[in-house]
Amino acid sequence: MDAEFLKFLEECRAREANPDYQACFDAVRNASVRPLDEKYNAPFHDFFIYAHSSEVISNLRTDPKKSRWYVLLCDGILSNVKYSFSCLLYHQDRLRSIEVDIFNIFKQHNLPEIMGNSSTGVGGPSILDFEYQAYVLSYRRCLDHLARAIASYFKNSCTSFRALPKFLECRKPLEVAKAVSQAHSKYLNSFKFVLSEDGNPSVRDRIAHYEFVSAGYFSISSRGVSLHGGGENLNANIIDDVTLAEALDIKTEALYQCIQEMLTVFIEAASTWEAAERKRESTDY
Repeated sequence: MDAEFLKFLEECRAREANPDYQACFDAVRNASVRPLDEKYNAPFHDFFIYAHSSEVISNLRTDPKKSRWYVLLCDGILSNVKYSFSCLLYHQDRLRSIEVDIFNIFKQHNLPEIMGNSSTGVGGPSILDFEYQAYVLSYRRCLDHLARAIASYFKNSCTSFRALPKFLECRKPLEVAKAVSQAHSKYLNSFKFVLSEDGNPSVRDRIAHYEFVSAGYFSISSRGVSLHGGGENLNANIIDDVTLAEALDIKTEALYQCIQEMLTVFIEAASTWEAAERKRESTDY
């Protein structure tokens, strides 16, 4: 190494050893990075382990003609799906915080007591609307990223979660395609709010193509404060008392369960098929 390069390396080491340098980047990460909650990391960790032990995945990576499928599959799961899901959790956290803050403001000013026997509705919580719409759009995006990544294993393209079963009908290996399709069918009904059906636009499509869908309006009475209507049609019955955060908790859990089961089923079916192929090939010689 020449003297100039050695000097450069010494400067890099000195800079990285500077506590202020490291503290700065630690602070930036804390302020700008939202890591995926540990409880949601299991299916992505399992896929990482599978991808690094699979001969099929290794062949995709090392074959220049097939390497794009490796990128679409592995980056698709470990980056696109994972970060889309983390994005959804970020918007949900923001929703929860905003909703709680607004509830607290009404309560701090004793609005329920002031209302007496009357009630009123307060609309226009635009920041809540913005976060709700972002949550819905990131939800659909996550599903479509999952479909695209899984389709890449079959060295083909499918960018629609709804269309994934039809895409898988004639894909090989059939054992893997069938297993993934069966897992998919368990969750489709949970995603109607982001997947249009029979000409009826979903909440997602209304937001993306037709109208500004609100998170709802606040109803204030002596009973308290609650959020009504909006894209989730919250508290349509007078006896209901569900927060937006609680309604979305159910949807988030359904999405996570779908991701977990589809990846688990995919890994198990692909591993079984790959083992059978290795055994068949060894007996052919």
